[in-house]
Amino acid sequence: MIIEPPGTLQRLRAWLVRAILRVYLKLAGKKFEVTNSVQVYVPRGCFPPNLVSTGAVISEALKAARGLVGDLGTGVGSIAIVLSSRLLLETVGTDVDTLCLRAARANAEIAGVGHLFHPVACDRFTAIRSNVFDTVVANPPYLPLEPKDKLDRTLCCGADLRLYISMLRSCARTLKKDGVLVFTASTLTAREVEGARLLRRVKTPFDTILVYACRESELQQVTLRACRSAQEGMT
Repeated sequence: MIIEPPGTLQRLRAWLVRAILRVYLKLAGKKFEVTNSVQVYVPRGCFPPNLVSTGAVISEALKAARGLVGDLGTGVGSIAIVLSSRLLLETVGTDVDTLCLRAARANAEIAGVGHLFHPVACDRFTAIRSNVFDTVVANPPYLPLEPKDKLDRTLCCGADLRLYISMLRSCARTLKKDGVLVFTASTLTAREVEGARLLRRVKTPFDTILVYACRESELQQVTLRACRSAQEGMT
């Protein structure tokens, strides 16, 4: 996997996005509607499902998911619960935050898919054996900044993107040989992700959210290309 870290202007814009999201996350604890049929409770400090990246990756995952599904960084279970509810698929959601995981288990029970959703407390997929998932969905932190505290770790992947890359590599290890990874990026992370298929682009006031898919065998060839200008980080 080849990485070109973002430039200074993209990181400055990422600082602004982080400041806005930190305020929002500190105030956002309540119930959210993920789809017409699924609502989730979000404890304060956990990632809410009404942000653009979550909705974008859910829309594409509903088209691509099959078999046993892994949800890396499941948080309160928004993605996994929708897939279990709509597609009747068994899902495994991992997260390091046990408060969010407890909410995910409760949300799955309320949605009627507690028997299909399996929360696992671990960093990335470290507690999951290799080559087990048919599909993996990942909506990793993608702001190219150093995380300073627990809240930042839901948003920031390091100036060199090391946490983002580490998560993608963890996804690759747990996929079956013909498995598919559906994941998000941002134009603040990279101008484009070469070697993966672009499924969706959604513009926001600060960047563009990108949803990609690739097979396990293609992940080693993925390249994150840096933005060449401030304007490119917006488009």
